Amino acid sequence: MRDISEEKRAEEHRLLLVADLERSNLELEQFASVASHDLQEPLRMVSSYTQLLEQRYGDKLDDTAREFIAYAVDGARRMQRLINDLLEFSRVGTRGKSPARVDANVVLGTVRRQSERRHRGCRRAGHE
Repeated sequence: MRDISEEKRAEEHRLLLVADLERSNLELEQFASVASHDLQEPLRMVSSYTQLLEQRYGDKLDDTAREFIAYAVDGARRMQRLINDLLEFSRVGTRGKSPARVDANVVLGTVRRQSERRHRGCRRAGHE
C-alpha cells in the first residue's frame, strides 16, 4: 500500500491556486473594462470639442490651425483605438479574438507616416 497523502495535499493546493488565478483574472478583466470606459470618455470630449471648434470657427482659422485640429482629433482616435485594442488583448483566452499574424511592414509604415505628420506639426508650431 502506498501513502498518497502528499499527492492529495499537492492537488488541493493546485486547486486553490487555480481558483485564485481565475478570480484574479476576472478582477483584472473587470478593471480593464472600467478603465477602458473611464479613459475613453475624456478622449471623446477632446475629439468632440476640437471638432466643434473647427465647425464654429473654421472660417476664421488658417491652414495651420486646421491642421493642428486634425492632429488633435486623429490623436484622440488613435488613443481610443489603442485603449480598445488593450481591452481586447486583456480578453484573449477568455472571450476575445485569437491573436492573428500581422504584416510588420504595414505596421511600421503606419507608424512612420504618423510620426512624420507629428514631426511636421511640431516644426510648424515651433516645438522643434
